[in-house]
Amino acid sequence: MFQCGDLVKIKDNTAISSLAGSTGIIIRNLGTDATHIVTGENEQDSFYYEVNVTAQGNQILLDRELTLLRKA
Repeated sequence: MFQCGDLVKIKDNTAISSLAGSTGIIIRNLGTDATHIVTGENEQDSFYYEVNVTAQGNQILLDRELTLLRKA
């Protein structure tokens, strides 16, 4: 799970292809995806985060679309 202020990189397989490879800072955790069925594995993949992406502004992304670069 990411924390506010963490530096992240957006993975190449993101739903918004124009954001792939960009870096950003976690602004806040927006909670879980209500449509995600928790099976006990990959539970962190169901969290949405507001991310301030360089030159793109704030975006809403899933945990699985992000890679941690540096903790806050």
